[in-house]
Order: sequence, then structure tokens, then C-alpha cells
Amino acid sequence: MKTRQSKIAFPVKFESKPDTPIQLKAFLFSRRGKLLETASVTNDQVAFKTQAASPQEFRVLFAPSREGIDGIESADELIERFKAYEPVIKSDCQR
Repeated sequence: MKTRQSKIAFPVKFESKPDTPIQLKAFLFSRRGKLLETASVTNDQVAFKTQAASPQEFRVLFAPSREGIDGIESADELIERFKAYEPVIKSDCQR
């Protein structure tokens, strides 16, 4: 039986709007910690080209875009060096 795969995309919102715009990068990791893809957050949205059947297959972390961040290879490094944020992602099962 084939599992339906779809691109990973979702809105990105702040609890309160920042005074100045923040350029954010999103990092998509496998559950085993392998970096799969990075994407810039634009217009309060992020979209990855990677496909997945469910959110449980991956981890997403966000950090401000700044020097040195493009060389990141692990989620632990991203969290330690850049204080990345990992949101709780819920899937909407009703489509």
C-alpha cells in the first residue's frame, strides 16, 4: 500500500509581531538528525521541497539568518550555536 507523500509547508507566526523584520531560516532534519534541507521564511510561510507522509518523520528548527549558519550540519549544533527554536508541529488530519 502506497503512503501519500506531500511537500512540507506551513505558516510561521510570532506570538507578537517583532518591531523590526527578522530574516528567519528553517532547517528540516530527519528524526535521526540528518540535515535534509534549508529554506528561508518568506511572507510568514516556509515550504520545503522534501516530501514526507507525516510530520513524525522530521524535525523543523528556526533560527535568525546570520553569518555561519549555512555551514550547520546537525540539529544539536544549530540549537547550541544559534539558539534555534523547535516548534511543536501538529498535523491536520481532517482534509
